[in-house]
Amino acid sequence: MLIQVDKAISEEAAHKKWLEGLYWELRSGIELEKFNYLKKRKQELGAANQGKAAQVEGLGQLVAEYDPRQWFRWRQEDEHFWDDNTNVEKFKKDNPEVVVTKW
Repeated sequence: MLIQVDKAISEEAAHKKWLEGLYWELRSGIELEKFNYLKKRKQELGAANQGKAAQVEGLGQLVAEYDPRQWFRWRQEDEHFWDDNTNVEKFKKDNPEVVVTKW
């Protein structure tokens, strides 16, 4: 015995399956981007930041140097992320490669 499925229901199921595939493709793209960033930038940024704090002159003190992609991604997540000092301190703790240190 064959069960006939309404064409609209079948199309809706196909659309949901397509959306789920798109969602996971986008998620995996973000995860791949994070992996590639960490692989490439941690060593470069960490090495480049060593000794910069001793060279800073002026009104402020250089304490961290962020990759623009990081900065904008977190700004996209929360518009006021960088305005909150607790967020910035937690970010520096979780990503020690951005901290600028003296020799």
